Amino acid sequence: MPGRLVRSQSGPHAGSWLTAIPAEPATTLAPQAMQLALRRRLRMPLPLCHGRCGPAPGCGAQIDRLGDHALACPRTGLLARRAKVVERAWVRVAREAVGAEGQVVPQQWLVHTTAPGVRAEDRRRLDVVIYGAMPNGSALCCDATLVSPLTRTAQPQPCTADVDGAALRAAERRKAATYPELRRQGPQKLLVLGSEVGGRFNSDAQQLVRDLVRLRSYRAPPALRAAASSGWTRRWWGMLSVAVQQAVASTALGQPWPQPPEATSIAGPPLDRVLDLAEAEGPSRLPPAAATPVVVVGPRRLRRTPSLTGPKVGRSKKKKKWLVRPLSYQLIHILYKSIGCESKV
Repeated sequence: MPGRLVRSQSGPHAGSWLTAIPAEPATTLAPQAMQLALRRRLRMPLPLCHGRCGPAPGCGAQIDRLGDHALACPRTGLLARRAKVVERAWVRVAREAVGAEGQVVPQQWLVHTTAPGVRAEDRRRLDVVIYGAMPNGSALCCDATLVSPLTRTAQPQPCTADVDGAALRAAERRKAATYPELRRQGPQKLLVLGSEVGGRFNSDAQQLVRDLVRLRSYRAPPALRAAASSGWTRRWWGMLSVAVQQAVASTALGQPWPQPPEATSIAGPPLDRVLDLAEAEGPSRLPPAAATPVVVVGPRRLRRTPSLTGPKVGRSKKKKKWLVRPLSYQLIHILYKSIGCESKV
């Protein structure tokens, strides 16, 4: 059924990988990954070999040509590992946002956070913890997840065919049950950075990017903050959306996940490169340019507009010609004489 992934492929920034500028590896899809992403979006058969899910610990079921089974089967152990690509993209985005003033800790133990009531022998870990991104100084305890709205038999998950983001809300409930300590009062906040295989992001992910963009754009000069905000938004959503498609392509092919490139600088690219990504919004705020006088030239007569006449000084009553003329009039008069025409002013 072609419309089973329409809701998963819709939503804000779900298709940012289509408009991401491949200027660096973080925003570039390999040709094979791009082909798989486009075929998945159009629900066309993928270039996969026929076979069964496995080897062990696969379920042994027949693999479909659309890749739905490989992206939803929990027996292969790929679902937990594919989120690493998206997780590393979130780490890079957070580090570019907070810079040297904050701190981003990937794979932090829950016991090392400020969450109350966590035992010392607790072995739960968070994907990334961001310090210094909130005005009140609270720590953002983030857990990234990548879910599929279809089962391994290509059937829709409950409510996903009628409700946008139903699979993401189910993932949020599972994460809230996994980290109940982070829901209590304290200087910490749980954020479930959820995304679907079609490209949709949940509300927590969208709100976090907005907060990080606001934080990062404050470092730009006041006159450039709006353009800087647009540039950082486009850059970071391009990185996150490309990471989702890379994880989906690697899972469908059963290949190793590509390692993300190391950032050359924690602060990210310079401001001039970010401004190149900004989208023009609204009319220009520059003052209007001064009106340029218009001279209408006929075939044998030069007519002047009232704005060019200037003050009438030095007029002779007998000859009725201008004794003082603008320089442009003199040049046009010489041009007319050179071609054998007579200009009358």
